[in-house]
Amino acid sequence: MGEKKAARPTSNAVLVVFGLDDQGKHRAGMFQDEEIALGRKAAELLGLQFYEGEATKLKQVLKTLPASDIHRPGYGLLRRVRQAQYDAL
Repeated sequence: MGEKKAARPTSNAVLVVFGLDDQGKHRAGMFQDEEIALGRKAAELLGLQFYEGEATKLKQVLKTLPASDIHRPGYGLLRRVRQAQYDAL
């Protein structure tokens, strides 16, 4: 019999990054687990705002936020979001 791998525990920590890109478009996204430190560094380099804390505090907002892609360069790591989503942050 093969061994079953244990499910990787997911923390409740989340990093939400948001701001305007160089064209004035609203961008936002979230990072979790091992991507938090990289997301924070990217936010600082791009001059974007961020919130780091518990996902449960942002439950309603996180439902509508797109996932971020830490491997895309520059503002591409965050998706464009609608004004209402941005305002909710």
